[in-house]
Amino acid sequence: MRTKLLMTLALAALATHMTACHLQVEQILAVQPSSTLSIDVATPLDLPPVSQALEGGNVMNIDIFISLFDLILGDFEGDISVEELLIAAPGVNILVPTGRICIVPDATNPGGGTFEANLHTKKATFDVAINTNAVFGNAALGSFPFPFALESSVPFGLAEALGLFTGSSDLSITQAISQPLNFTVSGIPITGLVTGEITLASADAFPTSPLLDECIAIIGQ
Repeated sequence: MRTKLLMTLALAALATHMTACHLQVEQILAVQPSSTLSIDVATPLDLPPVSQALEGGNVMNIDIFISLFDLILGDFEGDISVEELLIAAPGVNILVPTGRICIVPDATNPGGGTFEANLHTKKATFDVAINTNAVFGNAALGSFPFPFALESSVPFGLAEALGLFTGSSDLSITQAISQPLNFTVSGIPITGLVTGEITLASADAFPTSPLLDECIAIIGQ
C-alpha cells in the first residue's frame, strides 16, 4: 500500500514537469566512528601496523536526469562531482612524527563518477574516483597522492529514491581502503600499505571537530 502511494506521488511529480525532470542533489556524507585505517610500513624498517581512527566527510553533487519512462522501468542514472572532501587521522611516527594526516581532493581535478539505480532490483551503485592527496601536518614531509575510490552498492527502493530526490535521503556506504604508501623522509624512501574501511552516512551538515579544524589550518598554510 505504502509503495503504491509513493509511486503515485513520484508519477505525479514527474507529470508536473511534463515528461522528464532534471535534478541536482547535494549529498552530504559524514565519516562514521567505525571508520579506521591501518598504516603498515615495510621499508626502510618493517614496523608493526598502526591503526588510525578517521574523521571527516564528503559533499557530492549528483546530477540526475529522469523521465517518466525511466521511472516506469525503475532504472535511472546520474553523474557525480566532488564538491568537498576532508578526511583526517591523528598521525603516526614513521622515522619522524607525521603530524596530522589530512586527505583532501586535488584542487585542479577532484574527480567524479557515476550513480546508477534500479527500483526493481532495489539497488544503487556508486562508482566514484576521487583524486585525493594525503597532506602531513609535518611540513617537512609534504604530501603524496592518495587516490580514493568509492565503489559500492547499497539497498535502494522507491522510498530511498524519493528521499534522495527531496534531499532527505538516509544513505550509508561502506568502502574498503587499500592504497600503497610511498613518500620520502630526508631522502629515505618510505614504502608500505594503507588498509582499512570507511563508512559514510547521510548528514544534515558537514562534520566539525578539533582534528578537522587542525587539518583546515594545515591545508591553508
